[in-house]
Amino acid sequence: MSATGQEISRAQTALTAYQVARAGRVPLNSTDYRYKAKLEQAQAEGAPALSAFTGCMLVDDKRTRRDGYMQVGYQYRGNVEYFKEVIDRQYRQGPWLLRLPVQFGIVGAVLAACVATTVHASTVAQGAVFVVTFGLVVTLGIWATKQGLMMKFKRRPGLAPK
Repeated sequence: MSATGQEISRAQTALTAYQVARAGRVPLNSTDYRYKAKLEQAQAEGAPALSAFTGCMLVDDKRTRRDGYMQVGYQYRGNVEYFKEVIDRQYRQGPWLLRLPVQFGIVGAVLAACVATTVHASTVAQGAVFVVTFGLVVTLGIWATKQGLMMKFKRRPGLAPK
């Protein structure tokens, strides 16, 4: 693997910043998850750690072109942890009404109220039906939405299975 002096300098700066953040136990952000996955891949392939901080990961270095230079193919490798973090952060950044717990809380409250009023029983039983229905709608709604988004990301080429 060859790189220009500028590329090596940028990669060394990124590697040092990553190592300092890890030594300081700073929480991982989305870029750190990408670097972590690239570092693991570089170690698995026997490449130096610095190669994880260059543009892309080396996929095939055995073919050569006619002029004698190495032909390199690049491939982005995603990470399940990274996509989970992206989904969580996306919903945390939006307005209050667009957050998943709020959306499913409103839908769950309306649905649970409708179900509870159709039950011909005591007020306590109606309250229990409301609470159970509300809890199921909120919990399953959030879970199903996140799983659906993960399935969408998993269909993308290059997602590393974990």
